[in-house]
Amino acid sequence: MTDTDQSDTRLATLYPDDVPKTEAVAAPMEEAKPREEVLYKDDMPKEETASINPHGAPDFGYSLQAPEGFVLDRAMIADAEPVFRELKLSNDGANRLMPLAAKYHERILKGQNEAFAQIRADWVKTAKADAELGRANWNETTRLADAALNAAGATKGSAFREFLDESGLGNHPEMIRTFRRLGAKLRQ
Repeated sequence: MTDTDQSDTRLATLYPDDVPKTEAVAAPMEEAKPREEVLYKDDMPKEETASINPHGAPDFGYSLQAPEGFVLDRAMIADAEPVFRELKLSNDGANRLMPLAAKYHERILKGQNEAFAQIRADWVKTAKADAELGRANWNETTRLADAALNAAGATKGSAFREFLDESGLGNHPEMIRTFRRLGAKLRQ
């Protein structure tokens, strides 16, 4: 047997799926030793190591750690676990994806916040362009809406005013229109 034949035989024994079949290496698969996945076993506690299947995915379920400042969504984890198993990810491998998921989540939230900020700005533009509310009437509109809110006990700094400001609903043209009309009724 040549050195090349011995090398191919050793490779076939260690990695039977990776070596092309040749006449010199055509041993039945039952005789070849199965590969062991050892990528993350050394990092795990001994009790968990015993529960790793040969494909890398843990038999005991994934124990995922949320990045700092995040809470894991159980429904999302339930959706992700079959994919983790299909990809044969170890527990460590699945946990390595958590910072990426957090980053993706932050990006989505940032996009939503920017979109809502634009909506709020558009509401103000619409109100200021409205014939009844805006243009030359804008100062009167804000005075009447303020008077209506004050009469209802929602003075500046009140919880309701803070709600209107924080939610952005205080910028909605119909909210402004309602409080303007209430203020005009109170003036009569």
